[in-house]
Amino acid sequence: ANNGPDGTSDGAHATGFEGRMLSGSTLHSMFANQAEGWVQRVGAIVQSSLHPDVNIGAPASWASGTAPTLGLTVGSLNLSVDGDSSIPSLGEGWNGVALSGGSGILNANGVIYSNIEKAVGGTPDEYYLTLGAWLVTPIDPAGATTDYNWGAFANGYAATALSRAQIIALTGSATYQGPATGLYSKATFTGSGSTRALQSSHIGSFTATATINADFDAGNNMTGTMGGSITDFRENGASLGEWTVNFPATQAVITASRETFAGSSGGSADGQTLTGEWGVQPYRNSATSGAEMVVGTWTASTAAANNDALHMVGAFAGERQ
Repeated sequence: ANNGPDGTSDGAHATGFEGRMLSGSTLHSMFANQAEGWVQRVGAIVQSSLHPDVNIGAPASWASGTAPTLGLTVGSLNLSVDGDSSIPSLGEGWNGVALSGGSGILNANGVIYSNIEKAVGGTPDEYYLTLGAWLVTPIDPAGATTDYNWGAFANGYAATALSRAQIIALTGSATYQGPATGLYSKATFTGSGSTRALQSSHIGSFTATATINADFDAGNNMTGTMGGSITDFRENGASLGEWTVNFPATQAVITASRETFAGSSGGSADGQTLTGEWGVQPYRNSATSGAEMVVGTWTASTAAANNDALHMVGAFAGERQ
């Protein structure tokens, strides 16, 4: 589902793309509290119906010299910081926390990254971005009746998102670069039709590099266009192969009073074609700046009939170069 990266981080929905997940049996250490070796319902592809709330609080409520306590609510599940779990770095200036929670029948794990700077002299930094992902699995997979859900989100403080009028006033071009992260599932099948059978599967997390190109003079709606790509996919520091997700240049659309650039994603992974959706939202990094930062989400999948299937959902951020 394409809800667009148009959520706020002060207690309202931080909506993004909810991904599709195939059966899996191994989890990345990013979600270390999940027991390895569990087996999902064979062949199930699940579209998440859950939407995340990133619990940060308005910048004015942050104490001097501190950054906010991060939390995440997914559906009815509250995830809090898990001090025992480690997560891969997204680079300088991007701090991450692992989260965990659940209910009597579900385990939930997630990660939130932010470039929030600590308050100085009582003045909080409201010019920040957040991004991350979550994974919800049944505690008893063998008898599960509840869907497996995953997703990714990306957002910034609501007051710093650029309005349509502010974007229309921009001219020229810009390139944004920054980190990306998310989840993927791979599965190998044999046969076809009624004889198609799952042979192996894996769920993992990745880090990657995002490049977004803006041309504020292009298009016919005065807001210009944005496009770009996600490259250099890695898990535990090792390359995941020849994976590239492309974002064709797209014009802006109005989404709940926000100006969001959204469209179809493409690309390839190990010779297979990927298709999906993507969206990006520009933000300021000072009271007077233009579009100095961007944040967004995407999905990408191989064709459903492929015997080497790949699905991914991710979030990215970038600063103007």
